[in-house]
Parts: sequence; structure tokens; C-alpha cells
Amino acid sequence: MGGYGALLFGHMLQADEVHAFSPQSFLPSRQGRHLWKAMLARSWPLLRKQAMLRLDRQLDRRYFDLRPLLSDDHSTEYHVYFGMDNELDLAHGRHLAGLATVHLHAFENVGHHVARHLRSTGELDRILLKAMAFD
Repeated sequence: MGGYGALLFGHMLQADEVHAFSPQSFLPSRQGRHLWKAMLARSWPLLRKQAMLRLDRQLDRRYFDLRPLLSDDHSTEYHVYFGMDNELDLAHGRHLAGLATVHLHAFENVGHHVARHLRSTGELDRILLKAMAFD
């Protein structure tokens, strides 16, 4: 949930810039096939989390989908890094496509391990130094 948190808290704090790696952009999964896959795989922890999110009436549902929040935010630049060959990461990246302040960075052949790939290529250092204005 680090990427989702980075996007949400970056928005709430009105950060200048946010970098999120393989983030979720909506909760719980809006795609029934992901719920179905979790059921078939008997992924009980995931199913339990899905049920809790859907049933808890005290949760503020305006934070379940980040697209409306980020579309109204014109002060923060969002950089979303994700693997194109990971079905769920691709769905979350596409969900944020077309927003003026969201910059999508898609990578092939990295799966869900975008941050690991960026670290191993030295690109992560460059991204962080540039974000901190040390470039």
C-alpha cells in the first residue's frame, strides 16, 4: 500500500511532487475478475480485506478511488511507475491515464518489481536526486 499512500498523502499534504511505484489507484478492486481470481486461488487474506473494505460503513469512501482526487489537484505533479506486464499494475496505471498532473512511466519485463528494476539500473537514484533538486 506504499504507492497508494504516497499518492493519497501527497495529495492531502499538497506536495510539490509525488513518486509512486506500482501503486494501487482504487480500493477495493473494482474489477470482479480480480475478486474471482482471489476466490479461485483461495486467497483468504485478500478476500477478507476486500470484504472488510466493502462492508465497513465508517470508512470514508471518497478515498477509495484516487482518480477524482488527483484530477482536481493542479498543484502536485504525480509520477506513477508500473510494469506493463503485470495485469493489476497496468489496470491501476491506466486508471490514472489522461490526468493533467499524472505522468505515467511504464516498463516492460519488470513485473511488479519496478522499484527493484529502477534501483538496479541506477535510475532510482537519478529520480530521487532530481526530486530533491540535487541534480
